[in-house]
Amino acid sequence: MSTSPLTVTPPTSRPGTVIGADLEKQQQAISTPGSFSDEKKVLANDGASIPAAASADEEYPTGLKFALINVACAFFIFLVAIDQTIVSTAIPVVTNRFNAFQDVGWYGSAYLLTSTVFQPFFGRLYADFSVKWVYLASFLIFEVGSLICALADSSPMFIVGRAIAGLGLAGGYSGSLIIVTLIAPLEVRPLLTSGMGAVYGVGGTIGPLIGGAFTSKVSWRWCFWLNLCFIPPVALMIMLCLRLPNRKHEHTPLQRLLRIDWLGTALALCSIICILLVFQWGGITYAWSDSRIIGLIVGFVVIGAAFWVDQVIMG
Repeated sequence: MSTSPLTVTPPTSRPGTVIGADLEKQQQAISTPGSFSDEKKVLANDGASIPAAASADEEYPTGLKFALINVACAFFIFLVAIDQTIVSTAIPVVTNRFNAFQDVGWYGSAYLLTSTVFQPFFGRLYADFSVKWVYLASFLIFEVGSLICALADSSPMFIVGRAIAGLGLAGGYSGSLIIVTLIAPLEVRPLLTSGMGAVYGVGGTIGPLIGGAFTSKVSWRWCFWLNLCFIPPVALMIMLCLRLPNRKHEHTPLQRLLRIDWLGTALALCSIICILLVFQWGGITYAWSDSRIIGLIVGFVVIGAAFWVDQVIMG
């Protein structure tokens, strides 16, 4: 019996299929010399042209400009970290000033609430709009929140100021990490991002010490005037030194704004507020069996379920 030799036929890509089209694009990109250096951009899934991180000849800022951008990002992270813990030693004085012991939990929670919930919100803004100007807008929001806290004459006004400052933290912290990855080569980025994390840790550690010094020696309001003094020069360094490639978008600004998950952000915010009110009022202001507490618990569960449906099922 004669046997024929075994032959293997390589798969051929069919132009009419999605896989075939993808293979053709990949082969064309590999076979075309200098295609990355000529383009220097890749097309993101959302239709925006972003700088290609893999470009071998990508231009990054160097020297003094590179140093100033990193110092500005690190110093902003340092300030928001201080602001997160600086009120811990000032809370007794602030509580006595406003005669609002029942609100003491909100002085820290309001800041962390907005800084957590709005992280995805700012992530979408950074993806669809100018990184530089979204970052500077975070500076402005943080400044407005600090100013409201410094001028507050009531507990609700102080809480609103803390919430607005936390919103600035949400945009500023993620923006700092994004910027240091855009201005440095791949091999340097781990060092820069870990350095930012260390700066955040140091700021959060010394925050109570600074707050205690201001509260006992000057005034608790200086815990927030501090931010108003240092943010402007930091913003100026970013404005003068940071230059990022312009991105082209297929969508109009209005369409990009509509792409933001407004519903998911609102649901997450309302759900967390419900559970915070439960722990603030339960067993203190109202009995645990009170209809208000039960209603808040039900609201937390229902709104949380709606958030899950919006994120997982609706996408």
